[in-house]
Amino acid sequence: MSQLYEGATSLLTGLEKSSQSLNSLLDEENRQTLKRALADIERVTHTLAERQDVIDRGVVGAARTLENTAQISAQLVEVVARIRASADAVERMANEVARAGGSAREAMESAQHAVDATSGELRDFGSQSLPELGRLVTETRELTASLTRIVQRLERDPSMIIRGAPPLPTGPGE
Repeated sequence: MSQLYEGATSLLTGLEKSSQSLNSLLDEENRQTLKRALADIERVTHTLAERQDVIDRGVVGAARTLENTAQISAQLVEVVARIRASADAVERMANEVARAGGSAREAMESAQHAVDATSGELRDFGSQSLPELGRLVTETRELTASLTRIVQRLERDPSMIIRGAPPLPTGPGE
């Protein structure tokens, strides 16, 4: 019986300490703080409920944007492939033009003797056309190199098709 008495006393002492701790935790200041927090939560909940239509439209708009982005991304692969194919075709054409220019130069050199024997007009044609053809081949090669750089930039950053190239950093004194 004494053990029961001691256990009950110990239980009551522990309960009294817990009650005191709870009372100190729920003092007037903490109760007021808790009331303000609950009021704030209620205002936020009420505001969210009032703006439910705006929130729903925002979610629908975001979903539509994601769908459009996915479609554009799928098409972007095809666009890049077409650009690459075009660049390859331009490069092949430039190589063919270069070969044709080389063949034309050889033919012109072998025919130079005949031209020397004929009129000065034919000589003027050879001296004016061949440099022009050489410039055309050079410009074609430069165009091919430019297209290759564009394709490489698009492969690194496909968003350039939509947003454009990023602005260049300003130089000193700008």
